[in-house]
Amino acid sequence: EDWAGFRLQGGRYEEITLDAQGQLISQILELALVRWQGVYKGIETTWLRWAQLDGTVLRIPDEELDRERYRTEQERQRAEQAETQVAQIVRNLLQNGMEIAQVSQMTGLTVAQVESLQLQ
Repeated sequence: EDWAGFRLQGGRYEEITLDAQGQLISQILELALVRWQGVYKGIETTWLRWAQLDGTVLRIPDEELDRERYRTEQERQRAEQAETQVAQIVRNLLQNGMEIAQVSQMTGLTVAQVESLQLQ
């Protein structure tokens, strides 16, 4: 949370104060240094990023690829969790006396899929 910006003014460094949006504005670069929440190189955290004065964050070359990898990993984890939950539900239904055909019809799984989950 502790960050600061400085500009060289008359041979001395002067602190740049945060603007109303919490950004450090560089008048020479005509850019703002902003806090950005997101994923870069597989790490999700708050990063310092350069942005245009209208708030548009400047792109990092690998950024789109990192976002896609992160989304793919999140989707994989959600799918894995859903599969685990379905398997547990199937096992619970079978343990409570429901027939394999009924579990198949109820879950939308094939009889073979239900049987394979029963064996796990």
